Amino acid sequence: FGLAPQRGACRHEEKNSGTEKASLNQNIGNHHGLSSGGTSAEIDFIVDKSQAYEVKVSPQESDVKRLRSMAMDLKLEGFKVVSKNYSDLENVIYGFML
Repeated sequence: FGLAPQRGACRHEEKNSGTEKASLNQNIGNHHGLSSGGTSAEIDFIVDKSQAYEVKVSPQESDVKRLRSMAMDLKLEGFKVVSKNYSDLENVIYGFML
């Protein structure tokens, strides 16, 4: 009734759709924030202390590069960006692939 969605609400709801299936795994840590050189970034999930996942609606190459760098800094075995929309970028998967 004339109420506008709050800023960021849509992103949170879309991240939750990727979270539903992932939350079935009991070996998940989530929302790991990192800060470097005055900038901050996050890893949405780290599974089994070895795999990093970042959830995006439409990932860009910069998202993949940033996650790759953070995963390497943390000495994780691998990483994937989980996307809602189609992407032909390497290391991008979809929620149903988790």
